[in-house]
Amino acid sequence: MNGSYTNMNNSFPISSRQPNNRYRSPYIYYNPNENGTNQLLEGYDNIAAPTQGSFVKARRTNLVRTVVDQIDRYTEESTDIVILIDVSGSMGNNVKALTKESDLIISSVPLGSRIGAASFIMSNSTNWFRLSDLNNNHWEAMEFIGQKRKYRSSESHYDAIVKAVQTSSWENDKRMIIIITDEYIAPSENKNSENDAIQVANSKNVSLHTIFLEN
Repeated sequence: MNGSYTNMNNSFPISSRQPNNRYRSPYIYYNPNENGTNQLLEGYDNIAAPTQGSFVKARRTNLVRTVVDQIDRYTEESTDIVILIDVSGSMGNNVKALTKESDLIISSVPLGSRIGAASFIMSNSTNWFRLSDLNNNHWEAMEFIGQKRKYRSSESHYDAIVKAVQTSSWENDKRMIIIITDEYIAPSENKNSENDAIQVANSKNVSLHTIFLEN
């Protein structure tokens, strides 16, 4: 099985990037192929493995710790990190939880690294994608995430990944996008396909890491 595993034994997903296992994570590394009812989540696992990324399933109360865990395990000095957040109708409380402890995220970022942030809804909506580009001032990304906004519409995950890869000013050799969402991927709500997202990410050497929130 590729990509990710459950946390029955606090096990980590296997990645060819050799993450730094500094401490054991309590979060749920999830294999969507365990039974038929979980097939809708398979898209997250499918984009993780080919881009040497990861897929973790967590709860809102553990969101910040999960983000810190991903940064701790998959980054090194001088990493470009884009936090890509779903701001559709159901995500308001999740984003608030993220911003309440944003200082913990900042303190986890390795030396020489840059942070950017982007938000997205459904790509047929007006102003569906917004970006705060990669920057050495890490608080700019956190302020972008915490800004007041209307949480509306559905979401286009593949389109947002493609847009984030193409519009971010990547500089460091180590690159990752952390996608935060509470919804399944709906191919019909995207102009780009799963393969498009993977190919664009790989063309820029960007690993895709998804945090799927259970509320």
